[in-house]
Amino acid sequence: MFSLRRVTWSGLRALAWATLAGFAATAWASTPIKTLEPPKHFDATDGFNTGIRLSWNPSPNATYYDIYRSTSRLFANATLRAVSKVKRFNDRQTNSGVYYYYWIAARSPDRTSDIVGPVRGLRGETARFLMQPQDVLAPEGTAVDIVTKVAGFPTPKCEWFKGSRALGKSHHLSGTHTPILHFNKLLPEDAGFYYLHIYNIAGGVKSRPVKVEVILK
Repeated sequence: MFSLRRVTWSGLRALAWATLAGFAATAWASTPIKTLEPPKHFDATDGFNTGIRLSWNPSPNATYYDIYRSTSRLFANATLRAVSKVKRFNDRQTNSGVYYYYWIAARSPDRTSDIVGPVRGLRGETARFLMQPQDVLAPEGTAVDIVTKVAGFPTPKCEWFKGSRALGKSHHLSGTHTPILHFNKLLPEDAGFYYLHIYNIAGGVKSRPVKVEVILK
């Protein structure tokens, strides 16, 4: 004797939903997880005295960015420098005058992107005076130098001023864009106050005012 069980509509619906759920789970499990897009326009700045600034365009669905650093171009020598949640990072643990190389990868809880790089960055050092210029008192017609010593990285640019006027090279004046201002022949109209402005991308500074006095013949 065989016994028949009564099949209800609610039972059929439950069976159908269970079957569909099983198919969906199987399809999801067989679908490969796509790799995240790597960050684009990864860049490093040169010259800032507060560190090397890194920036990039964000990757869709990324949660974190892993930043690697080395002092060589080989990624094999790189170590993880930082993990950032935002699209920028200022690496303050650097030395001026040293080239650093960086790589980056986007990451989420279950995915990671390809590593991109390297980009190269260089920390600067603010322009400064190692020796300030001294006042000048000399006879008319003599050759005179106003001497300074400067430092900084990149090498500071120099610009001499008399009062508020920038000096240009003339028949008796040279070195207007160097640390040493040279008068080939001191003239009465050269008397006055001078200063040197030095600067680079990391910052700039002016020298002390220099008084030039000419002893007339």
